[in-house]
Amino acid sequence: MLIGVAIQGMERMAARFAAALEGCERGSVEAIVAIGLEYIAFAEAEPGVFRMMFAAQEGDGDDIRTQGLVCYGIVLDQVAAYLGCDEVTEDIQNATFPLWTFVHGLAFLRIDGKMDVDKVTDDLPTIVASATKRLLADRL
Repeated sequence: MLIGVAIQGMERMAARFAAALEGCERGSVEAIVAIGLEYIAFAEAEPGVFRMMFAAQEGDGDDIRTQGLVCYGIVLDQVAAYLGCDEVTEDIQNATFPLWTFVHGLAFLRIDGKMDVDKVTDDLPTIVASATKRLLADRL
């Protein structure tokens, strides 16, 4: 049952990503930032589900991993387009991973109330945009 809740959470996250991308140019920094902000917003809106999504253990089944890859695939697609690629290559994966770890870590810091992160992240869109640009700067 818990795996089902986690899978449904990932489905909702993917839907939120899709909604956030409406009106964004594919492969733009704006699109990548929109996904990052939605990732953090989802964690804040559903912290219990968010934690459960990432607490899955080896042997919990392929369904949860498959749905996780759907979410991650949305980011991979945007980064690939940003870098002018039609497909996801190892370079695309290497460029995307730091973006994901940044928003993932920030999401957990915010929902855990660590380090007065709310004071540091008052202007979350600017911070995520700045980090995104910096993390992608050496990839072009």
